[in-house]
Amino acid sequence: MSEVLRAWEGEPHAVFFNPASGDTHLIAALGAQLAEWLQATPLTREQLLHRLTHDVDWDDTPSPEALADLLDLHLRRLEDIELLVQEPRP
Repeated sequence: MSEVLRAWEGEPHAVFFNPASGDTHLIAALGAQLAEWLQATPLTREQLLHRLTHDVDWDDTPSPEALADLLDLHLRRLEDIELLVQEPRP
């Protein structure tokens, strides 16, 4: 993924190049963090919510409902640009 996803320390966004489509996308740093976590190991939605709650240094921690909405928004966006592919459920 490092060949197609670039992020810079202290920047609020990262850049993703989709080699299949030739498109370049600007994504939020949080989206890049989610993609990094998911590249390392598959995680459930609950595991991602736990990591967002405990591993992200929020200025103002979102409510659990807002955090869930934020996660869903970023996951949909990453799937839309084909950075993530949802695995079929068994």
